[in-house]
Amino acid sequence: MKSTSVLISVLLVIKNSAKYIQRALDSLLNQNITAEKYEIIIVDGMSTDGTRQIVSDYMDGYPDRIRIIDNPKGMLASGWNIGIKEAKGNIVIRIDGHSYVPEDFLTKNIETLKAIPDAGCVGGTIISVGESFNILC
Repeated sequence: MKSTSVLISVLLVIKNSAKYIQRALDSLLNQNITAEKYEIIIVDGMSTDGTRQIVSDYMDGYPDRIRIIDNPKGMLASGWNIGIKEAKGNIVIRIDGHSYVPEDFLTKNIETLKAIPDAGCVGGTIISVGESFNILC
C-alpha cells in the first residue's frame, strides 16, 4: 500500500549524469508544491563519473526527500521497474536526468490528472540539457 503522506514519486533513471544531475535536482527541489507531498527517487545504473557523489551530497541536505537506488542492469526498463516498486507516492512521474522542469511542473501534472480523471498519463514542459531525447506521454 502506498503512503498517504507522499502524493508524488518522481523517478530519475540515470547513468553517468554528473554533468546534468544538479540542474535536474535543483529544479525538482524548487517546486511550488509542499516538500512533504513528493519524493525524488534516483535509480542509478552504477555511474562511474561522479554522479553518485553529487546525489549523495544532495541527500545530505535533503535526507527525507531524495533516495538513491541501484540499478545493476543499467537499463532504463529495469530502472523504471525498480523505481516504481520503491515509489511511495500514488502518482509516479519520470523525467530524464539530463532535463529540468519549471517550478509548477508537479502542480500542473496533478491539476491535469484531476481535470481528466480517466487519464493514465500526462506530461508537461521538460527542458533537455543533454544529448538524450525526452519522451512525453
